[in-house]
Amino acid sequence: DIKFSAVQSRHNQDFLCDTEACEFDSEFNLVVNGSFEDPEVLHAEKWEIFNAPISGWQADWRSDIPAIFSSENRPVPAKIELHRGVLGNAFEANQYAELDSDWNGHIGGLNNEPSSLMIYQDLATQPGASYKLKFAFAPRPSTGANDNSLKVIWGGNEITTIAPVAGVGGPIGWSTYEFDIVATTTTTQLSFTDMGTANSIGTFLDDVSLKQTSCRE
Repeated sequence: DIKFSAVQSRHNQDFLCDTEACEFDSEFNLVVNGSFEDPEVLHAEKWEIFNAPISGWQADWRSDIPAIFSSENRPVPAKIELHRGVLGNAFEANQYAELDSDWNGHIGGLNNEPSSLMIYQDLATQPGASYKLKFAFAPRPSTGANDNSLKVIWGGNEITTIAPVAGVGGPIGWSTYEFDIVATTTTTQLSFTDMGTANSIGTFLDDVSLKQTSCRE
């Protein structure tokens, strides 16, 4: 009986430690600036490009696209393009991102330059824990299907690629997506990449959230 009690006591202590280690806030969004409100777009045309990184988000140009266009070198760092109502309302709050960005913004004479982006965040995660990923995607209004496609990667593994979708005339037609995913490491990269034609037009993203739903499978 004494031996059993000792074993049971150790079991209870282990259980309590596991329980304490598993505490989490199921309402906390691990993604920073998931609705792309920072920095604020102030330009009169209601869109702007910003040097990466911006609040929460890193960015790289898509790896397979040319670095020279019309004899001009692609800018470094990559540029993240944010809209504030120029083509319709954001899904959440006031701003959203266009992932086929722009090299020069409102200056210069380039058009249709290859500006497809991968944007990403490296998030603190608990190995074995489950998470709910949510985001809103929309094709750019009045564009062909080849301009609007989105790949989502979690920890090096593809979660989904949203098939090319044509954008009808406005307003923006948002669709929401949800995925249940599991972390395997203490830091996990979440990325979104424009997979449409790299021509500075297409693929809108907004309201990205990642919330923990359990401690382990």
